[in-house]
Amino acid sequence: MAEKWDVFRRIGERHKADVLIVIDRDIVDYFTDIARATDDREMGGFLLGDYVYYSGSPKPWLIAHFHDYVQVPNVSEKPETTFAFPEESLREVGDMISAGRYSAFTLLHTHPSDSFFSVEDLHVHYRFRLLISDVVPEEARRFQHFIPHFTITGGEVGYAVSYMDYLHWVCYYYDESAYLVVSSKSVDSNPELRRHLFWMARVKFPDDFEFHLGVTDYHYTVAKISDLEEIFIRGGKTEDVERIIEEMKERMRREIERRLRQL
Repeated sequence: MAEKWDVFRRIGERHKADVLIVIDRDIVDYFTDIARATDDREMGGFLLGDYVYYSGSPKPWLIAHFHDYVQVPNVSEKPETTFAFPEESLREVGDMISAGRYSAFTLLHTHPSDSFFSVEDLHVHYRFRLLISDVVPEEARRFQHFIPHFTITGGEVGYAVSYMDYLHWVCYYYDESAYLVVSSKSVDSNPELRRHLFWMARVKFPDDFEFHLGVTDYHYTVAKISDLEEIFIRGGKTEDVERIIEEMKERMRREIERRLRQL
């Protein structure tokens, strides 16, 4: 276990990250297939893992490693355009953290199209610390403001997108043989996106004045799913990796069909 954190720490230091978010490859594969398979609704769940906080270093920083997930129903009144999780799912996550299985978690959902995060997605992230205050142990809530939410899109291109209101952080998508590092960039660096989010925040949440101002403080990362797939294929023996990918996709397809029948 210590060796894992040593590797992650070197990666974070190399990229001068204040926060390093590590995502295992099978999580991306699974939710990418869900995004592509369900063109009539958004789906999602919670990523689960653990973290290390380096408080004694010259500049304190965090590494969070997500290596598991739990899919939950979409209870939104408009599941084709929004994702909402049931309150009891948060309690289940809280119970798993209390049992010592995990210490970090975050929210991931899919967009059937190639649309990035919406202002509603940012508002969920903005309110998330309040939503979890009574149901998740303090150890997991302590660093929640350092952890982004994720959107996986399933359109023609397909993207893995993350977002949070923090300055500089890095997403590290990896398996044992390959990785892709993506640094965050500011909403302020994209004037068109900044104007759109600020305007939509006022329209969608007219009474939430703090959110109107905070929406332009968000940063985000973007990785093409095709880039992730190419990196992972190049990381090992191509034939072996491609065979494993096809086997995984077939297992995931069956699992997705099973879960869709339960909706």
